[in-house]
Amino acid sequence: MFERLIGILSRNKLKKFIALAVSFALWLFVMGVQNPVITGSYNLPVSVINVPQGYRAIYDEKKVRVKIRAAHSFFAENNENSLQLFANLENHDEGQYELPIETSFPQGVEVQSIFPDTILVKLEPIIERSTDAEIIVNGSVASGSMIEDIQKSENRVTVVGPKGSVNEVQRVIGYLYLNGNSEDFEINVPLTAIDKDGRTVKNVRVVPSSISAEVIIKSALKTKSVSVNANLTPPDGKEIASVTISPNTVEISGAEEIVNSIESVQTDNVIVPADITNFSGKFKLNLPQGVTSKVSEVSVTAVLR
Repeated sequence: MFERLIGILSRNKLKKFIALAVSFALWLFVMGVQNPVITGSYNLPVSVINVPQGYRAIYDEKKVRVKIRAAHSFFAENNENSLQLFANLENHDEGQYELPIETSFPQGVEVQSIFPDTILVKLEPIIERSTDAEIIVNGSVASGSMIEDIQKSENRVTVVGPKGSVNEVQRVIGYLYLNGNSEDFEINVPLTAIDKDGRTVKNVRVVPSSISAEVIIKSALKTKSVSVNANLTPPDGKEIASVTISPNTVEISGAEEIVNSIESVQTDNVIVPADITNFSGKFKLNLPQGVTSKVSEVSVTAVLR
């Protein structure tokens, strides 16, 4: 059986070779027509590998233009995620380096050009620094109120990042926004590291990233207890022998500079009738402008002679 098979294969060798060659050529032709080799371009990001522990690689993360040549089926079946560009920091210490951009592409992909073909990478150690957390207040509390105190959950925070970036940090700030608040409240305030020009410093993080602030609000008005005088005008030929006022003191509120100058307040002016000896009534307080009191009127009893 085996000898017969050998005999069949040994006959017409030339014809068999020609048929095989034609078949192979036909296959190449069909593949060239059905799956031709074409070119394509991608804008790809560059990653940095083998960054030493405790260091941070800082580089321009703009994408790189890559032109490749591959079979049509590659472009149909794959996307840019299968094409990787990287710069290798193996065996590098602190410093700045211009590194070649290397590729990791599937088999059958030919790289025709990479632009740019190098990348500038700065390798810096990760450091940390403690600094004050500053709260900046925007807006205002309700009219007649003022902030008595702002109590922070943390007075100092830590800035962590590459040495050069951490050294750029001048302040760590958080904004606290007021909107007519009249009562105490607590709020979470995110923190940002800024440089000497007030710009956010990149590549650093603040630990913790936010703090809690308790805002204590009090009345902005000065409160004071003062005596009350009855403003009575007796009739002709008589005078006031005695006056009793109830209450004879009241609590007033107002701007501090006004209230501090007041020692007493009066009732509205009252003209006492001529035909009576004992006089009594309730009369409104005559308060200076900008001054208020919870007591609006007092009882007055006067004896004339």
